[in-house]
Amino acid sequence: MTETLGTVRIVAGTPGEGTDAHGEESFYYPSSTPDIAKLFRERGLSVEFEHDQADRRYTSLHSAEFWLPVVCLSLQVLQSVGEGLLTSVIQDWIGRADSETSTLHVTYRISRPNGEEREFSATGPGGEVMEALDVFERKQLGLGEIEA
Repeated sequence: MTETLGTVRIVAGTPGEGTDAHGEESFYYPSSTPDIAKLFRERGLSVEFEHDQADRRYTSLHSAEFWLPVVCLSLQVLQSVGEGLLTSVIQDWIGRADSETSTLHVTYRISRPNGEEREFSATGPGGEVMEALDVFERKQLGLGEIEA
């Protein structure tokens, strides 16, 4: 068995939309979820889902925007991997140029050793969202703001 750097947890729902099961016994994830999970695995992380595969449904949000699944990880995992984790996943997923100019929808949760959870949630131009995302990660790591 290959040792991983830690575990990323993907939970039901879409950024800003919550976890509505649409009145069914299945739970909805953005259609981007399998691709995002693969990119985390390529970085040496294991991926867990909130629900069993049989209970998960993937929904396509038809627009020129990119919806990430809700991503949760521990501060320890972020420390193992380093800053820029989610930004690099986004850029590998849709390409550097598209990630800068497209609208992104992101919800990202980092749990601290004391059980407290910090959440980043943003929708907007990709360049701005990723810049704010990098600042969020740096703050969680105790590195402060990015120098301009």
